[in-house]
Amino acid sequence: MTTISQCALALTACLTYPIAQFSLRVSLCKLVWKSRGSPSAERFISGIILAIAILVAMCVEDLDTVLSFVGALFGAPIMFIIPGLFMYFHNKRTRNLRWVTVTSIITMLAGLFFCIVGFVCSILECL
Repeated sequence: MTTISQCALALTACLTYPIAQFSLRVSLCKLVWKSRGSPSAERFISGIILAIAILVAMCVEDLDTVLSFVGALFGAPIMFIIPGLFMYFHNKRTRNLRWVTVTSIITMLAGLFFCIVGFVCSILECL
């Protein structure tokens, strides 16, 4: 069962990496050039992203370390901060109910707290 789950995780990583790399490359090109960059610039940025990913893969011995950082830095914002922001701005445009504003701020602060605590715990685990 462990071998099957490891193979499934490797397959997932192989199939989702191009999607993440493409979106990161496009975002970086738009930040630097305000539009799509030249093909040579896109290839250069893709090479840099790939080199960083390979460097992390070579330096980190345990996948748990990488997953703990990813979960700490991206899990809390996806689960708490982004929904809190949506709720806050939607409430401002529509009804402007006080309890919804307070709830959204508490949700965002909880997400920030979980993000910081998870990041610190991941760092302490590495030491």
